[in-house]
Amino acid sequence: MVNGAVPAALLAEGWPAELIDSPDETAPQFDSEALWALVAPRAIGASQAMNRAGAKTAVQAQAVVLIVRGADAHGQLAGRDWLALQMESAGIQVLQTVAYVRRAPQLSEAQQSRARQAMSDGSLWLFSSSEAAQHLLQACPDLNLDRAKALATHPRIALRLKQLGWSSVDLVPAGLKAQAQSIKSMA
Repeated sequence: MVNGAVPAALLAEGWPAELIDSPDETAPQFDSEALWALVAPRAIGASQAMNRAGAKTAVQAQAVVLIVRGADAHGQLAGRDWLALQMESAGIQVLQTVAYVRRAPQLSEAQQSRARQAMSDGSLWLFSSSEAAQHLLQACPDLNLDRAKALATHPRIALRLKQLGWSSVDLVPAGLKAQAQSIKSMA
């Protein structure tokens, strides 16, 4: 299933569409659980088939998956390990590599001023990462969240936003088109 920016970039580079798995644009979530639900039958089936084939060594009999993900500012893998753990428990060898590094932004005084204004002028803050919200609060420690309106693309992100002090947090769908429709309906 091919949807979204990452699969489009892979297709543009010549990656075969049948080797790209991604939750559909209309999926309620684009998280590890949604991806695992999509790939688990094939991944587990491949792993079991390799085991039945009776390879000569354990390495030859194990399916291998490469997870490409982000790292923190220190270059260490960042984010949840849930998907890797599911695959490993299904007998799949998991390799992981870093594709990008997550860093807190350095905001200019003008950007900090705009962020302070946007906390109370009815602006909607859209978060697809709880880490992004934490970085915003680190970059602007004096933000008043009493009237701030946040939108979260996942229940875990919404929970974290509330823990950080956002007074208004609404869930929106993960897909871009669905987000746009959801945001328009709020106006």
